[in-house]
Amino acid sequence: MDLFERTTDLRHHLINFKSRIYLADAFDVTRYKAFPTTLTKAVIEWFDSLPSRREITKSSRKRYLKKVYQVVEDCGIPDLPTISFTKEDAQRVTPGYNDPVVITMILANANLHRILVDQGSSVDILFKSTFDKFGLEEKELKAYMDNLFGLGDTPIQPLDFILLHMTFGKDMKSRTLSINYIIVDVASAYNALIGQITLNRLVAIVSTLHLCMKFSTAEGITTVKGDKKLARKMLQ
Repeated sequence: MDLFERTTDLRHHLINFKSRIYLADAFDVTRYKAFPTTLTKAVIEWFDSLPSRREITKSSRKRYLKKVYQVVEDCGIPDLPTISFTKEDAQRVTPGYNDPVVITMILANANLHRILVDQGSSVDILFKSTFDKFGLEEKELKAYMDNLFGLGDTPIQPLDFILLHMTFGKDMKSRTLSINYIIVDVASAYNALIGQITLNRLVAIVSTLHLCMKFSTAEGITTVKGDKKLARKMLQ
């Protein structure tokens, strides 16, 4: 993962770090040793002021975590417009069906269909079949050493990850993010999966009842509707 040097979003950095550590199923001691390796420049001075990592006691662990999360709180979350869902958002949604939110977005300047919005996933995934269809090359991949859990009965070793641009929304009411997609070579009805990291960066609110998600842009609130027919097809 990229080093944090106060020019990027600290909250996103911490979320990304915790997701990777969680996927690696690492012990606390490993977490404390690994975190400084994700920092650089002046940030190291702040980290060095924390309790010694050589003697990890219960009390020092609490003080350490308190300072880490205090940084997140100090960053603050900006005031955002109120986002709500109405009956109009549920038009053409058939009551009684628990369909997933499946959307179409622009990835690398091309429409990508069958994207699953998965609020339970801590990572963003691009399946190998989609990687190949887009004509991407493996030499563009960056190393990803952790295993993934939750895509089958056993842990999966990804084919590393790649940084790609994805545009959410249309025209002026859109946002484009650079996303680290983990490439996974398993069979799937979906082309890609959007997880918590990207949803948090968008500050997106997802409603499975209304089969859509909303987020704020400079031009107002954007609604990205799920494709119920495609979602139903994915479940067949």
